[in-house]
Amino acid sequence: QGCLLGLSLVVLGIKKSFDRTGRTLVQFLVDCSKQVVGAGWVHVANMLVSMLLGDIGTGGADQCQWYWTQITLDDSIGVWVEYRLLKCLISSVSQDRRDILTKPLRGEGELDLFKIDYVVYAKQLAAWCAVITVMKFVMVIGMLVARSPLEVLAATILEPFEDHPHEKLIFVMVVTPAVMNALQFWLQDNIFLEVNTEKPSEELVQPLKNMSENVS
Repeated sequence: QGCLLGLSLVVLGIKKSFDRTGRTLVQFLVDCSKQVVGAGWVHVANMLVSMLLGDIGTGGADQCQWYWTQITLDDSIGVWVEYRLLKCLISSVSQDRRDILTKPLRGEGELDLFKIDYVVYAKQLAAWCAVITVMKFVMVIGMLVARSPLEVLAATILEPFEDHPHEKLIFVMVVTPAVMNALQFWLQDNIFLEVNTEKPSEELVQPLKNMSENVS
């Protein structure tokens, strides 16, 4: 899991090198820390939900299949759900709270992490964790409703590994998360940039808008 996290952070570092929004390194590190905390919480939730759904599955799907399903859905459709939830949260609170949730934490120097407002940071982190938690509930309900077809899909994708449990575990726990988590971190970083940048560029928000239009 540490290697997967490191790979995702490398992807974010590459993304930062192409960043033209004026985000400081301090703000980038703050945004990364939110993603790390959120990813840790989702990982724990995925393990628990995999065990739960593996026990109640109707088609004999095992925990590996449900973990693969969760990673794939959470890191694609789930990011769109997070985007809509965060936008809804920001638009529904008072102006003072909205200013807190959207305040860029830039610091006073390029590497000055001690001069950011940690009270604001804690509130932003709590809001993000709340968004992730609601997203997880939404995705679990969706998986329960579509349990049977999802079991068939996962079984079909993972069928080549049925006689190779070790390779199956690597594919489910390493290969799939490596690809999907990198995509998730990239898209979630776009969310933070749109929320915490005064004038987000069209290039920044277009992938999220396209995802929203496709889902709608």
